[in-house]
Amino acid sequence: RVIELDPRFAGGYAGLSFVMARMVRHGFSASPEEDMERSLKLAQQAVATDETFGWSYLALGSAYLNKGEHDKAIATIEEGIRIQPNFADAYRYRGFFLHWAGRGDEAIDSVKKSIRLDPAYERLILGMAYFTAGRYEEAIATINQNYADLARKGHLILNFLAASYAAIGQDEKAREVMKVCLEK
Repeated sequence: RVIELDPRFAGGYAGLSFVMARMVRHGFSASPEEDMERSLKLAQQAVATDETFGWSYLALGSAYLNKGEHDKAIATIEEGIRIQPNFADAYRYRGFFLHWAGRGDEAIDSVKKSIRLDPAYERLILGMAYFTAGRYEEAIATINQNYADLARKGHLILNFLAASYAAIGQDEKAREVMKVCLEK
């Protein structure tokens, strides 16, 4: 509706693109291939509409991530950071994109920067980044400290918690966590 009301507002395109990308990533899309393409086109439209709006780059990076184009996702979000150097969401999602590219240490640095810019930030991606960096004890501590409520609800982060326990040889704890995950 926002796009309809103001087609010159990049936020409408970026917002719809970002939501569609998340729907695809989390399995809520009835037509994932079509929605991935639509998400990409909407994000490209957002950038074309306003090259100074950070969320346009975040949406475009998210669309690239869904297509498995990690380098493009990272380069795109870095352009958004260049334009808006204090945009906490951009650092957070750069960390997310770096995590999926297997660059855990860089992901940690990026997420920590987002937390410095906005201390209220959730630390889900930080726990994932520690896991990717092979820093399993820090992943466990971060997840347990910040995600007890989400873990009780069977959130995705449980997979990273269980895998971290397994990586350090705490198989019984890993099984307990997976049992909770499978019950949800």
